[in-house]
Amino acid sequence: MMKHWEAEVREEVKRVMRKHGLRKETAEDLSKKLVRSATRVGELIRENVAEWLSRLQDRLVWLNTEEYATAVIRGLSLAFSYASIDFRTGGERDLLQKWADSTRGELGEIGFVKFLKEHFGVEARVDKTRGPLEKYLPRDISEIKKPGANWTKPRLRVSIKDTKFQGAWLELPGAQVQHSDVFVLVKSGVPITHMISFFKHISIIREKLFPLGREIGVLTKEAEKEIWDLIPEFEPPPVYIPGFVEKARLDLRVPIIAQCRLAGRKEKRRIEIYAGLGIFSEKAVRAHPKIKELDPEGKYPIHIVPIKDRPDGSFLASSGFLVKSKQDWLGLLEKI
Repeated sequence: MMKHWEAEVREEVKRVMRKHGLRKETAEDLSKKLVRSATRVGELIRENVAEWLSRLQDRLVWLNTEEYATAVIRGLSLAFSYASIDFRTGGERDLLQKWADSTRGELGEIGFVKFLKEHFGVEARVDKTRGPLEKYLPRDISEIKKPGANWTKPRLRVSIKDTKFQGAWLELPGAQVQHSDVFVLVKSGVPITHMISFFKHISIIREKLFPLGREIGVLTKEAEKEIWDLIPEFEPPPVYIPGFVEKARLDLRVPIIAQCRLAGRKEKRRIEIYAGLGIFSEKAVRAHPKIKELDPEGKYPIHIVPIKDRPDGSFLASSGFLVKSKQDWLGLLEKI
């Protein structure tokens, strides 16, 4: 059951979204996802509401239609180099799903670059090398230009990792944690209708698809209007930058587990981890004192909520563990 203070925070976030022109339904959906994910991992608690709301407004970047179109076009090219297997489900993704995923990633990158420019006067370029998903994601900042300076290669490898507004974890599968020195989490506030709404906005549906439907006899004028009215109007999405992790400041030998519990009944008994930081291998997690206390015999499966049904060696950082203050950002920019 949602607590009273959480409902108030959600209303305030919705007000911010509405102020920037989002429809009531979109603002409601995004505020619910953002607040739910932040409270679940301890990024947002009752004691830091004012601080969190202030930081949220400062870390939200609002994209325009041209920037969204850039992400869609870049995303289509990248989609052809993405792996076809969905590593979470084991199923095969079709090209449209890969296009949507790569577009979201591009939105995150565009948003982060815009954030650096708007807040610190720093310009950045992202490596656009094409290749297999597991090799090239997350992608690095390839060049940086500080105020009054020339373009140069950064001294630290800074990578951008994207997720949706409901995402609560920065996740680096396999050996990706060795790939860079700093990992930035960005959240793209895209509703599930964002691409179809964009196609409506640029008239692909009305000028191309509907005439074809009439030509082959599957659409009437009435049906066209009904479909047209069902598709929401396009809204350029916000991007939220909750923070970053710097690898040199971490002890990767032992994961931190901040929130966990024993859940389920009888044969469905399991351990659920809600917040933490580090490399989450089966061995390391089961050796953690909090997990041993919950499951001394090591017989229950371990779920990392909501992203994994077992620890698989990925590096994970829930958003409450991200470095996030303005001074932290300024310190990072000094190093790179």
